[in-house]
Amino acid sequence: MTNIEVEINDNYICVYERLNDDCIRLLHMYGKNPVCVVPDMLDGMRVTELAEYCFSFKSMPEKLKTELGIDDILRPDMTELCDDYIERVILPDGMKKIGRLCFYNCSRLTMLELPSDICDVDGDAFMNCTKLYMLVMRGSPKDKSCLKQILSQISTLVRVRWADSDGNAIAQACFFEYDQTYDEIGPAHIFKLNMNGEGFRARQAFMDRVFVWKQYDEIFSEAIAQESEDDLLDMAFYRLIYAYELSKEARQQFLEYIVNHKKRLSELIIRKRDSGLLQSFLELKDGEENFIADVLAVTDMLALAAQDEWSEGSVILHRFKKENLSVSRKRRFEF
Repeated sequence: MTNIEVEINDNYICVYERLNDDCIRLLHMYGKNPVCVVPDMLDGMRVTELAEYCFSFKSMPEKLKTELGIDDILRPDMTELCDDYIERVILPDGMKKIGRLCFYNCSRLTMLELPSDICDVDGDAFMNCTKLYMLVMRGSPKDKSCLKQILSQISTLVRVRWADSDGNAIAQACFFEYDQTYDEIGPAHIFKLNMNGEGFRARQAFMDRVFVWKQYDEIFSEAIAQESEDDLLDMAFYRLIYAYELSKEARQQFLEYIVNHKKRLSELIIRKRDSGLLQSFLELKDGEENFIADVLAVTDMLALAAQDEWSEGSVILHRFKKENLSVSRKRRFEF
C-alpha cells in the first residue's frame, strides 16, 4: 500500500499509484454522477493507465478502503464509479493503457470516449459490458489505434465514431453482432472455433492498426442477407452522411439500400427526434442530383412528426418541402 495515494476535490476522489515521476495508474474513482470524466492530471502527474478492475468493486477490497480511510472522506453525494452505476466514461488524452477487466460488470455502460492513440488494451477489459453501443475515438480514422483490440472483445453490436478535438464527427462505422460457436473435431476434447456473421468480418478490416474503409464497405452486400434492416440502415446512412473515404461504387450500394428502405429510415429518424440527422437525410441526393427525400417521403415524415408531437422536425420538413419540392406557380400553368 505504500505507493497508493488518494486525491480529493469537489467532483471526485481518485485512488492511484505512481508509475514513475511523471505518470500514474488510476486504481479507482468515486464521483457524483454516472458520467465519469477521468482527469488527465493528478498531483501534477499524467494519468496514463487504468488499472485492472479499475471500474469494478473488485478494485477496492474492504481492507484497502479501511487503510485509505475512504469511508471517512467520502462525501454523501458521492458513490463508487463502477459496475452498474456508470453509464459513460471519458478518458483523457495521454491515456496509454486499459488494464485487464477494467470495466468488468459495467452492465449499464453505453458509451466510451477515448483518444485514438491508446496503444494497449488488456484482455477481457469489457467483460459483461452488455449495453456498450458507442465508442468515440478522438482522432483521425487514419491514425494507428487500439480499436481492433477493443472490437475483438465486444461481440455485440457496437458503433464507432471518430471525432476531432472539438467533438465534431468525422466518420462512423457500425459493427454488427456476431456469434461464436465451438465444434468438437477430435479426441481429447479438441474444438474448432467458428465465427458466424458479417460483424466478425467487419472487425478484421484493419491493416497495421489502421481501419480500412474499403474492406469494411465490401461486407455490405453479404450483410444484406444476414443482418436486420435497422442495422443495415445504420451502416448505410452514416457512411453516406460522413462519406469518409467512400468510393463511388460503395456510395451507390448504400444509396440503393436507402432508397429501397426509405420508409423505415424515415421512421427511425423521426423516432430519434434528432434535427441534425433529419437535416442530413434531407440533404442526401442520388447520382442524378435528385433528393432522396421526395414528396411522398416528406409527407409521411410530416405525419410521423405530428404524431410524435415533434414541432422542430415539422418546421424543418415544411421548410424543406417548400424550398425544394414545391412546384412553382409559373410551371404549374405551363401547357
